Amino acid sequence: MPLTVVIMFAGLAASFYAHAAFNPFNALLVLIGAVLTHGSVNVFNNYFDYRSRVDANTMKTPFSGGVTILVEGTMKRSDALAVGLICLLGAAAIGGYFLTHVFYPLFPILIYGLFAIPLYTPVLSRIHGVSEFVAGSGFGFMGLGAYVTQTGLIDGPGLTVFVPVTILVALLLFLKQTLQR
Repeated sequence: MPLTVVIMFAGLAASFYAHAAFNPFNALLVLIGAVLTHGSVNVFNNYFDYRSRVDANTMKTPFSGGVTILVEGTMKRSDALAVGLICLLGAAAIGGYFLTHVFYPLFPILIYGLFAIPLYTPVLSRIHGVSEFVAGSGFGFMGLGAYVTQTGLIDGPGLTVFVPVTILVALLLFLKQTLQR
């Protein structure tokens, strides 16, 4: 979650730097939406890893092994799914609010998120190379989305948040996968 907050501040800072644009209400909403989005991905990941028995069969290390809350029975599988859906719906509601203000630049970003979030663990994470790019671009789009909610634009400064975040997160995940092998 700290990475999400840092990336959101990068998008907000870029919007202020490039266009002197800062709406505190929109900044708070986009930050909440990003945290809900990241929470949704994490919960769905735990849910699908539990269903596939990955967490039960993986040796825990400081860098991998998942969360054991479902494996240990501390939380029911249906409750985890409900939390993931509630987080996703909350993020979608915030996205819907922003669509009423800056529809065209945000629409493709939000559609990408609505598909990538629930499909990441059961489908996209199984494709080496694609999963790292999808996760990286998801974080990149969060930063770009923060920028767009302030400026209403996708332009050079917004892309200077999106591109490096996408590359760095994707490379970080790729290295993590490589080191685990």
